[in-house]
Amino acid sequence: MLPRTARPAGTLRTVPRPTAEPLPHGADILDYLRAARATRGPVLDLGAGSGRFAVPLARQGFDVDAVDRDPARLARLRSWAATLPETHPGRVTAIRAELAELTPPRRYGLVMLAGGLILELPEQVRAPLLRRLAGHLTRSGLLALDWIAPDQRGLTPPADLRACGLRTVRRDRRPLPDGLSSTFLLCARRT
Repeated sequence: MLPRTARPAGTLRTVPRPTAEPLPHGADILDYLRAARATRGPVLDLGAGSGRFAVPLARQGFDVDAVDRDPARLARLRSWAATLPETHPGRVTAIRAELAELTPPRRYGLVMLAGGLILELPEQVRAPLLRRLAGHLTRSGLLALDWIAPDQRGLTPPADLRACGLRTVRRDRRPLPDGLSSTFLLCARRT
């Protein structure tokens, strides 16, 4: 199992994302970096925005396919990723796509749905997307996501994980402001 670092409570992004994204500093990046190291990549960063996770992961030597629907954010991501030296082993490939229609281009060691992104998707989109993502994990691949919900004991993250061929291998819960909690999940394919 991967060790979990405490993450400070922060601003939630459960409905339309803000136009300015936070700088790439935070313990949550370490969670995803540990998962990427455990699987050795490559990484699929869904809802990548301006590259808050994608570029730091590439700086650590991982190839990252960064998916977002917003062309302006992808332009900022490309600009930031262009600061990596040509000889650097990690690369970022920006992909403009709607998650509901996404067919991943290859298999991944790590697929990321950070910042509560899963809850921004309509319910009818979640299960088909999770099923497609499970099918694009490498044999030892992991799907990592943050499930943000009201802070109630016994509240479980999406049942569609199991129905979509995934099993939870790690679950860490932490309280957030305004009566919410965040559950960081690492999931593997069911065998």
